[in-house]
Amino acid sequence: MSAAGRASSGGCLEANEHEQWAAYEVDLQRTFSPADLDTIQRELGVGNHDLQNAWDFLNAQLEGYYDVPEGRGQERQRSLLRRRNSQMDASLFLLGRVGCVRTRQAQQAVSQGAGNIWGQQVRADLCRG
Repeated sequence: MSAAGRASSGGCLEANEHEQWAAYEVDLQRTFSPADLDTIQRELGVGNHDLQNAWDFLNAQLEGYYDVPEGRGQERQRSLLRRRNSQMDASLFLLGRVGCVRTRQAQQAVSQGAGNIWGQQVRADLCRG
């Protein structure tokens, strides 16, 4: 991303930092061919790693979970959400935000998800109660 792109995307760069980024990008263009730069971006680009993609996917499954209002009944409402949405429940477990799952479907999703993400099986216990 160019210095101008970083600045317009919310980055706050001082004037001398713009100059430094511009010099860096010129040097980068001089050092690597366009094909090399494409390979570098594809293989080493920020936000393009398997683990980051898995984290993003799992967090996207949590829609609504953190919207439950705080206060009396929050725990019960979240528990109900987890029972109704096994993918959400499994995602919470795989992200380390809960220590057990509410349904057998969530147990299966944890096992499959862990295999896909880390290449090994993980067993999630069912919550009591």
